[in-house]
Amino acid sequence: MSMLSTKRKYPVGIQSFESIRYDGYVYVDKTPLIHKMITEGKHYFLSRPRRFGKSLLVSTLAAIFEGRRELFEAFTTEEGIEQPQLYIDTTNWRWEKYPVIRFDFSETNLKQFVKLEEYILQTLEHFEERHGLTEMVKSHSLAEAIRCAHEKMGRRVVVLVDEYDTLMLHSIGYPEQMDFVRDTFSALFGPLKGLDDHLQFVFITGISKFSQMGIFSKLNNLENISMQLTYESICGISEEELTPYIVYKCN
Repeated sequence: MSMLSTKRKYPVGIQSFESIRYDGYVYVDKTPLIHKMITEGKHYFLSRPRRFGKSLLVSTLAAIFEGRRELFEAFTTEEGIEQPQLYIDTTNWRWEKYPVIRFDFSETNLKQFVKLEEYILQTLEHFEERHGLTEMVKSHSLAEAIRCAHEKMGRRVVVLVDEYDTLMLHSIGYPEQMDFVRDTFSALFGPLKGLDDHLQFVFITGISKFSQMGIFSKLNNLENISMQLTYESICGISEEELTPYIVYKCN
């Protein structure tokens, strides 16, 4: 008879990269693939099922572009757990701080469609306040916020969108709601293609293939890495990856 024990805690349901590192959870290093992605391209789309690590990947990208190198260095937590240095910290990545705007449409309260526009406005206002753009931005549009952030900070903007299609999937069978969500997202993200000079990186995740939703018809420069073998393991944890963190004890 054997019993499974762990050296460290497993991050079941934990979507915050900061929490995983500081609270001593196991993190299977995905930064080799992340480094490849952020240094070789600019606009990406990734489709994966729910509970497959998409939000953690988005959180990790945010930490990288916000210049939070301390999260990727080797350190010991307050509980005495040693967190190893991650791959990206061994590269020549320049830990510059970019303005990052992040939309998370997987939030359960957004299933109430009337809150969609309110959530978008709150996200934009938070971004504007955090970067001191309140006096510059007049229309609270994503396009204006991006241009103003680039102008003020001298760095291009990173746009991260998690589970863009949650509301679309909840609106199946309700044509009016589906049209509302599609029109709202088209107006929000459609201008991104024309803002390339102001954008450092764009990453969008979803459950379904983005072309089927008609939301990003204007944003046709996204590279879909969902089925690329190179990035097949960028989310989730395989048995092979988990094995080094497992200790078997025999009774």
